[in-house]
Amino acid sequence: MGHLSESCVIASSGGSVVHVSVNSQSPAEAGEDFLPLTVDYRARMSAFGLIPEGTRRREKSPGSDDEILVARFIDRAIRPLFPSGYVEEVQVTVTNHATDGVHDPTVLALNATSAALLRSKQPWFGPVGCVRVGLIDGNLVVNPPVQSLKEGGFDLLYAGTVDRTLMIEAVGSQVSEDLVKQAIDVAHKAVREEIDLQKSLMDAIKSDETRVDKIVKKRGLTLKQEQRDLVERLFGEKARSFYREPHTGKEDRSKAEGTLRSSILEEMAALPEFATELPLIRAMLTDDLITKSFRAALLEDPPLRTDGRQANEVRPIECAAGVLPSVHGSSYFARGDTHVLSTVTIANMDESRVTVALDGSNNEKTDYFYLHYDFPPYCNGEVGALTLNRRMVGHGNLAERALRGVMPKVDKFPYVVRLMAECTSSNGSSSMASACSGTLALLEAGVPIAAPVAGISVGLVTEPAFAAKMEEFASGEIPVNGKYRILTDILGSEDHHGDMDFKIAGTTTGITAIQLDVKLPGGIPIPIIKEAIDAGKVARNHILTKMEPFSAIQPMKASAPRAALIPVDLTRMTHLLSNGAEVLKYIRKTFDVEVEITEDDHAYIFGKNLPLFQEAASLLHDVATTLKEGDVLRATVVDVKDFGVFVRVNQGQEALVHISHLSHDPRIHKTELTELLRPGQKIDVKITAVDNVAGIISASRRVLLDAAQPDDDLFLKKSTETANDVLSQQFGSLTAKFPVTPARKWNPAYYRL
Repeated sequence: MGHLSESCVIASSGGSVVHVSVNSQSPAEAGEDFLPLTVDYRARMSAFGLIPEGTRRREKSPGSDDEILVARFIDRAIRPLFPSGYVEEVQVTVTNHATDGVHDPTVLALNATSAALLRSKQPWFGPVGCVRVGLIDGNLVVNPPVQSLKEGGFDLLYAGTVDRTLMIEAVGSQVSEDLVKQAIDVAHKAVREEIDLQKSLMDAIKSDETRVDKIVKKRGLTLKQEQRDLVERLFGEKARSFYREPHTGKEDRSKAEGTLRSSILEEMAALPEFATELPLIRAMLTDDLITKSFRAALLEDPPLRTDGRQANEVRPIECAAGVLPSVHGSSYFARGDTHVLSTVTIANMDESRVTVALDGSNNEKTDYFYLHYDFPPYCNGEVGALTLNRRMVGHGNLAERALRGVMPKVDKFPYVVRLMAECTSSNGSSSMASACSGTLALLEAGVPIAAPVAGISVGLVTEPAFAAKMEEFASGEIPVNGKYRILTDILGSEDHHGDMDFKIAGTTTGITAIQLDVKLPGGIPIPIIKEAIDAGKVARNHILTKMEPFSAIQPMKASAPRAALIPVDLTRMTHLLSNGAEVLKYIRKTFDVEVEITEDDHAYIFGKNLPLFQEAASLLHDVATTLKEGDVLRATVVDVKDFGVFVRVNQGQEALVHISHLSHDPRIHKTELTELLRPGQKIDVKITAVDNVAGIISASRRVLLDAAQPDDDLFLKKSTETANDVLSQQFGSLTAKFPVTPARKWNPAYYRL
C-alpha cells in the first residue's frame, strides 16, 4: 500500500487503522532557511460508518477544523527533529481509514508518522513517541478509551523523545499544576515504551530487502564552523551591541533589526570570503549571528530583553468591557502591543456546531460554545488576503479550550454562545490574549462562567549545550552549569529566536488549557517544563488581578434573547402535544417564541422579546407542571354552574370545586351559586384529586375553613370584577385568554366528583 512513496506505514490499534506516507522533493528555489514541511490529516467518513454530507457526498477539501488541528499537532511534534538548513519540500500525509471509538487515532497517527520518517530518506532524528493521559476515577491513565476522557475533566496529549518533551496539548477543568506535572511524568514513561516498539520495528525491517540501515539520507545546507567564526569576528560586536540597548515599540524594533540584518548582508557580500557563496548561505550565517546575539543578551545577568523588561515581567495590561453598543457582549484586552477585540453572540440552541468526532466516540459532536479567532493582515501592519488559515484555526481552538472548562452546562444556561476574537494588533501570544478578552466579553454578556480565565506564554532561551546533536539523543537532564532563562510573556521576536512557546491558561484555581511548541533541537528537558508551569501560574494570577475590576457577571443585555429549559411532567406531555400540539402552537403564535420538546422531556423556549418571553415561560411552566394533591392555591372563578364552580388555579389549568366542597355553611344549599360567586372572584382552594388520564382536577374550599364559624366571606362579599379583568391582572393580558376551557367541553367526566 503506497509502495511508490518514499516511505509508507500502516498502523493499527484495536479497530483503529491509519496510513502514513512521506514524500519529498527539492524546492524550485531555496530562498530562506525554512523547512517547507506540510502535514495533512484526513479522516475518511467510512472510518465512522458515515457518508459525507453535502451535494457531492465527498470529504471536504481542505479538511475540517478538527483535521487541521491533528495535522498541526503532528507537525509541531516532528519539526524540531529536522536539522537546520534542510530546505527540501516534505509532505506527510496521514489518512484515518478506520476508527473503533476506543483507541485514539491521533495517538496512533503520530506514532505511525514517526515510524514512516525513520524509514524515509529524510534527515530526521527521531523516533518520537506519543500517548494520551486522562484522569479516570481520580487516577492518571495512559491511552484510556476515548469515550471516558470527558468524565475526568483532564486530557493531556503528549509527544517526546526518549529523554525530552517535544509537544503538549492539554485541556482541563481547573486542574492543579501538580496534577499536570504528574501527568507529564506518567506520559513520558509511556512514551519510551512507544519508542521501543518503533525501534523494534526498524530492527525487524533491517532484514527486509529494503534494509532501513542502508537507506541514504538526504542532507541539507550546512554552515562551516570557520565561516561562523569569521562572521563572529567581523560582525559579532555590532550585533551584540544592538541587543544590549532596549528598543521599545514593535514597529521601531522590527525596522531597526531589519536594518541591522541588511547591513550585515551587504558587508558580507562585498567580502571575498563570501562573495562566491550562495545567497542562502550568507542569509543563514547572518541569521545565525543575530539569533546568537539575541539569545546572549537574554542570558546576561540581569537579562537584556529588547523592550527592557525583567525576565518574569508581564507587559502593561489594559482592559475594557462593553466597548461596542448593541452586541450581546464585548471587551477589549491589551497586553503591550498585543490587542484583541472580542464579541459574544447568544443564540438559540439550534445554532450549535455539529461535527463528526474524529476519535470515533460518537457520530456527532455538538458544541454549544465555540470561539472563532481572526488574524487580519492589518494587525501586523501588512497587506494581505482576509482568508482563514491553519494558524487561525489552531489559535482559536486553543483559546476555546481555555474557556470551555469554565462555561456553564447547557441545562444551566440553555443557549449557544459564539465568541469572536479579533486580533487588532499582534506582538506575541494573541491566542492567550484572546482567552483573556473572551473572558471579559462573556462576563459582560451575562454568561455565568465558573471563574475568569487568563493565559500567558512562557518562553525559553538556552546555551548551545542544551541543543541536541542531531545524530544522537539529547539528555533529559539539564547540562552541568548549563545556563538557561525562562521568559514570561514573550514577544514575537523572543518566540522567533527562542526555544519554546509554552502557552498556559487557567483560573486562580487551576489550569484549563496548555499548548507547548518547541524549537530547541531535540526537545526540552522535563525539569524546565515544570519550572515554566510554575512561572505561568504567577503570571496568570497577575493578569487575573488586572482583570478583576471587570470580573463580575453582568445582567444579560436587553437586546439579548432569552431561553429556558422547563421540565415537563410526563402526565402533562399528552396535553401539550394532543390535538396537533394546539397548546404549543398557541404559545408560539401569541408570544412570538420558539418552543420545542426535547428528548429528555423538557420544553425549550426561546424568544427575543423579554416581556413576551417572560409571560410565555411562566405560562408554559404552569401548563407543563402537574398539580399535586394537597397544594393550596389562590384561584380565580371563571365559570359558575349549579353543581359547582370552575376556577383557574394557574395560567394553564382549571379545577372544579363541587358545591359540596364550597362551604360547610348550610346556607350553601339554599342559595343559588350565581348569587354567591361571580367570574373574577378569588378564593383559596386545596387540590383534592388529580386525574392525569382524564385531565380532571378537583379542589375544595371547605377543607380550608373552620366548621365552627359561619362562612361570611362567601355570603357577605361579592366580586364586581369580570374574570378577564382579574386574570389580566394576575397573569397578563395574553395568558388570560389561554384556551383551557375546552377541557370542559371535551370530557363529560369533568362535571363529576
